[in-house]
Parts: sequence; structure tokens; C-alpha cells
Amino acid sequence: MRFLLRPLELLLLLVFATPLPGCGCNHLGPDAESGPCGGPPYDEADEPTGCGGWDRPDGGGRDSGYDAWWRDVPADTPEEVEDVGPDVPEDADLPLCHDLGAACMTDRGCAGSEHCQAHLELFYGEPLDPVEGLPEGLDVNLFVGGMCTDRNFLSGIGSCEADVDACGRCGACVDLGPTYADQALCLRRCDPELGRTACREGYACRPGEGVCVPGCTPGDPMEAECRTHRRESNGIGGLQQPWHCELDPGVCGGSETNFDRLVYEPDDPSFCDPATFSCTNPGVDGAEAGDPCEFDHQCEPGGRCLGAEEGWPARGVCTKQGCEVGANWCAGDGVCRTRGVERTWYPAPVDEPPFLCLPRCVVASEHDGSPASWRTDRGGCAEGLRCVADAPDLTIGHCLPGVFSPVETPNLGAPCTADDECWSPFGNGACWHDGMDGSGRCVATECHIAAFPNYCGGAARCVETGADSSACLPACTVHADCSEGYACSPEGVCQPGSRS
Repeated sequence: MRFLLRPLELLLLLVFATPLPGCGCNHLGPDAESGPCGGPPYDEADEPTGCGGWDRPDGGGRDSGYDAWWRDVPADTPEEVEDVGPDVPEDADLPLCHDLGAACMTDRGCAGSEHCQAHLELFYGEPLDPVEGLPEGLDVNLFVGGMCTDRNFLSGIGSCEADVDACGRCGACVDLGPTYADQALCLRRCDPELGRTACREGYACRPGEGVCVPGCTPGDPMEAECRTHRRESNGIGGLQQPWHCELDPGVCGGSETNFDRLVYEPDDPSFCDPATFSCTNPGVDGAEAGDPCEFDHQCEPGGRCLGAEEGWPARGVCTKQGCEVGANWCAGDGVCRTRGVERTWYPAPVDEPPFLCLPRCVVASEHDGSPASWRTDRGGCAEGLRCVADAPDLTIGHCLPGVFSPVETPNLGAPCTADDECWSPFGNGACWHDGMDGSGRCVATECHIAAFPNYCGGAARCVETGADSSACLPACTVHADCSEGYACSPEGVCQPGSRS
């Protein structure tokens, strides 16, 4: 299918030039020596465990065509082609693992997955959203050969986020980020160290993401797919996609068409690697995490420049995802860390924050003991970054975005609408919109870290807010001590809730 994307349909915005990343099976059907993800071999006496899809009996159900998902299915495959796996009853319980990521045809569907995502041929460069530097526009192929998954990618209906286990033992629920209208999709796991064999033809397995995603198409002498990016151009903070502006013109200055523009950058050395079907950034020798940047190719090989669009300092900071994979370790003095990393910065499984290459730092190493000096202590990180401890009892850490506000007096619990309205010791201040009516209040996070002084003071208490996370919240003894919309919890702090 070929789509000339309209603003609301632009749910796929060329980010497969920065593709996402699943348990790749390397065998075909019942003759395999092992089952999916290293499981037991297929045994006809047991529940089918082969890697491929499964045929439904004649007269009902769905048929996934070739049963071995690893095998590429030509578009002109005849219906009568011989399958390699067994037929199973119509009411058989087929975990999504069996054919997740398999090639499929829309008229035959998938046996174990809910949906056969059709091959999409997308066009970028329509009159309302031209590609600067590429007047002829750009064709991008996604889901080559079809792909079995949990739902129609273009429908925007439903999400595996509500039940991440729905993706099965060989799948992961991946949030594709704001470029894709924050959709989440079940994708097949893979091992990036296997290179091209990690996924089937036309799909990429990138370090740190660990799932098979539609890859780029090699062979374009202009490498347009890997060198076209949406860049800040409308003067509004952040990056506005066409779907942002159509759904809420207010975020785009009141106009449905005032989104940031696509730009083809011929000086970008990125290319589609035919060995991995992934856009590859050759980077710069000697570059490392924390270096200032404007473009990805100014960072270390495989690195990415995170800036204001992602909530990082506007000058841009070099990072790299997937450093937990041995061959993708951090360059120079960069450290590979996941604590405090937000998965919104990179597409990743919803329950697995990514590992990033980050600059080193020393927690609480720049203050003189006075509360005034707490506000400016970055632990050796560059401007706009705070030092996040590697673990609660350690003083060594890594640099991540922080809040360095002009507020000089502690105002924990005060109403707020934005982070910079809150007092922020060591960059840990924040405005939490957790009120019953969506209102915000000022907090200070990371108060359980041993290296920090007690910045909660006497009017607040440090409470656990999750696994390895904490915050200073207003102390209370009765409900009346709390602001409207909050109640005094058994822990003696004001939490969202009813006072009845």
C-alpha cells in the first residue's frame, strides 16, 4: 500500500532512519533442534513450540502462510505453497510468541497474533509538509513482507502497554515515542550481537532496543532515509510533529500546519548498512558521552545528540544507547548506566529503561554546606545536567538533565505549573502534577541518596515513591495540614486522595 500521509495520519515520521530495536529464532518449523528462545525442541505430543506460524484447518480460522517466521515470504507466493508446520485446532491456545514478527499476508492473517501489519509504502514530502533539500520527496518502506503483531499500527487503537505480558515470552511491548504518536506495539525480541541474522530480511535489531523493527532500505545513493530529520523550525520549544498540531493546534501556536519541518541533510554521513538494515552513524573518533553537539554524527560512532526536543540542554549532549552490548561499549570516559534514564529519550520496551553512555560525575561535590550552594551543585556535570548517583550508597554518578531554577527559598508542597517554579537542590526539584484535579506541587527527588544532605527540612519528609526512588513531601499529622486535593497518609505525608 502507498500512503500520501496527511497530518493526522503521520503516525510514522521517518524515525526508522533512527530505527527501534527481540528472542530471534534461527530454525525452521518442527525439524528444528531447539524451540523458540532456546526452548525445548518441537514435540508433536506436546503443545506446538515451533518458531513459525500455524495453519488452521480448512474451513475456518486464519493461516499465516509459511510456518517458519525466519523464512522470507515472497510477495507472489502462491496459496498452494507447502507449509512446514503442523495444523492445529481452531480453538487452540497459541501464545503470541509463535508468530510474532513473522512475515504474513493480509488476506491470510496470522495464526497466533491478532493482526497482520501490511507492508506500507509511505511518502514524505507532500505540499503541506515538504522535505527541505529534497523537493521530490521520499518513499519509505515499512513492514516489508508484512509482520504479525498485536494490532494495526495505523489505527492508533489499543496498546500492549495495558498488558505488557500480552507480547508473549518472545516479544516486548515497545513505546515508539512521540514521533509515532506515543503508540506501543508488540515486537519480536532479538540479540543485537547476532548482526544481520538477528532479524529477518528488511528488519533491524539495534543495541539497547533488542527487538526487530522495520529497517531502512539500502542502495539509495543519497541515503535520504537516513539523512532526513525533523528539525526545530517554528520557534516553539520542543519538536512538534504534524499530529501534534492537528490534534491540538494550541501547542503549535494556534495553527494546524505550524509543525517543525523535515530537512534532508546531505552532509550527514549516516548510511543504511546493508548488513543490519539500520541507519548507521559513523561518528567522530575521540568523541564521547557528554560532548556538546548539534547533530548525531558529531558524537561517537553510533551516538545520538539529545537536545531541547528530548528535554536535554539546548546546546545538545552526546549519548549512545545499547552500551550494555559488549561490542557497543562507551567511548573514552563515558559510563554505561540506566538509573534515572527515561525511556522517552529513546524507543525501548516499556518495562525496560535503556542503558545510555553518559559522562561521569561525583555526587554533591561542589557545595559548601549552605542551602544556597545546594542549588548550584552539579557534581561536575555540564550546565543543565545534575549528578545522579550510580546507587543510593555511592558518591560516584552519571550526568542527566536536572532542574536549576531561580527559586532561592525552599517551597516544598507549593502549587506549581512547571519545574522551574520549584526550589531545586542539586538539580532534583520538580513540579509533580499529582493532584486530584491535575494540579501541581513542588517536590525534591532523590532524597534517599546517602551523599546528599537532608534537604527535606523539618516541614517535609523523605518517602519512598517507587523502586529506588524517593521525594520530599509535605509532612502532616491530620488532613487539614494538607492542601486541597491531598490527604494525610499513614506515613505522615500529604498524598493525593480523598479526606473522607
